Amino acid sequence: LQVLIVARHDTATRALLNAICGFQRGARMKRQKALPSQHSRLKAMRDQLQAMIDAGRDTPLARFTLGELLHREGDYETAIDHLAEAVRQDPSYSAAWKLYGRVLLDAERYREAVDVLARGVEVAQDKGDNQAAREMQVFAKRAAKQVDATPGGSGQSD
Repeated sequence: LQVLIVARHDTATRALLNAICGFQRGARMKRQKALPSQHSRLKAMRDQLQAMIDAGRDTPLARFTLGELLHREGDYETAIDHLAEAVRQDPSYSAAWKLYGRVLLDAERYREAVDVLARGVEVAQDKGDNQAAREMQVFAKRAAKQVDATPGGSGQSD
């Protein structure tokens, strides 16, 4: 990820995304909600990314990172919008497909999650990203079970 940042972004963008990625690595290991001090840091990072996008420096990586931050905060609908834009800008971005499907699953939009994850598996396999493909297959099975278990098979919670 850091190699991608160095290759594709100016110095200010690199510094911001490195700070975010460094923070996310540490937070991911614990898999717990952000502490109050971390919450303010997450909000500041989210605001900086949004400002960067609004200023015309819109990249798939910025959208992906913003989507990940919003997902962690529980703002699934906004995260979905940013992740959809990330995969629209770079259809071969397998990590974005995986997170997009995961957020749809967490938002209980199961039928959409199945479709997105199926596309993500294709993308990951085409790129040789077998680990991401396997993870998305697991998420897709969970989503499919929910579609089957939902009355009427709609895949949407009411």
